Amino acid sequence: LVGIRSRLDAIADRAAIAAGFGEVIQPAKTASANRSQSVPRAAVFGLLLGVPLALAAALVLDGLSNDVRTRQDAERAARADLLGTVPLDPAWNDPATPRLVTAIDPLASPAQAYRTLGYTLARYAQMAGAETLLFTSPGAGDGKTVTVANLAVAFADSGRPVRVIDADLRHPRLASFFGTAVSAGVADVLAGEVEVDDVLVELGYGLEFVGSGRQSERPDLLVARGDFEPLFHGGRAPARTPGRPMRPRSNGMSGPVASLVLLDSPGVVDAAEVSSLAMKVDAVVLVARARSTSKQSLAAAAEQVRQVGGAVLGVVLIGLRTVAETGQVDEPNLPNLAQVRRPAPSVN
Repeated sequence: LVGIRSRLDAIADRAAIAAGFGEVIQPAKTASANRSQSVPRAAVFGLLLGVPLALAAALVLDGLSNDVRTRQDAERAARADLLGTVPLDPAWNDPATPRLVTAIDPLASPAQAYRTLGYTLARYAQMAGAETLLFTSPGAGDGKTVTVANLAVAFADSGRPVRVIDADLRHPRLASFFGTAVSAGVADVLAGEVEVDDVLVELGYGLEFVGSGRQSERPDLLVARGDFEPLFHGGRAPARTPGRPMRPRSNGMSGPVASLVLLDSPGVVDAAEVSSLAMKVDAVVLVARARSTSKQSLAAAAEQVRQVGGAVLGVVLIGLRTVAETGQVDEPNLPNLAQVRRPAPSVN
């Protein structure tokens, strides 16, 4: 029955065409022929429409990302200038094992990045009148300790005297980077049990180190009540290495370059004593790890430092995977001293 109906329909169509009611424009093609021409056409349309949509989706997802990934992310979250970027050290496969790349492989890309960071940091510190710098981050594992250790070597190698203080009384790690074993340190000085000279370790080239010292049950109270001034400027003068004179000041003044004091500390979120330390130093440097530190946590850390009256000197972004990601850091603008310098206390 179906076959008969299809034949009758075909006869009716031909009759209608013959009577002048229609015209054959193009004979019908088999399904295989139509499919062979439609596949390339569909592929072209798919590329024209799919690529822009994919790019747009990628941009949207990147904008919605919660992690700090670029220079702009770090600066916007911290509301401070980016002091420098440091790529990943490809030879450092085990973070649990300290590696001081500025001393082991001084020509490696990360080592050169630390030295460039040191030049920028010294310039910012000089313009802000800051000599004591606290390095902290939103949380643990962001890279503040390795940054402090490598910057210290970079400063000392350039002839600038530098004192490094491990103010992380909870999980100290700086001593392992320098290969020193000290039993007494910051905690013992703050407790009034020893003098600074008893815990000061000279590592050469004007580099001094003070370890964290004994473990304390309440490091937050010890730091809040303790006097850090002897740790900053007390003790014997750094010994000069024979044949390695100190560099003169860049401003033409006589005398050696002003020394810097670098403090390592716990993460802002992890320890209450960071707020106390921020009030005792001249400025704070925030360290963020690319694709790990969140924008919200970095913004919260910067805000907490400012809330207690601390001055955020800038932010350092480490852990970039490629040279393209690191990019060329533009010549930094001079810091806004009104934001960097701590406001003078009012006199009633």
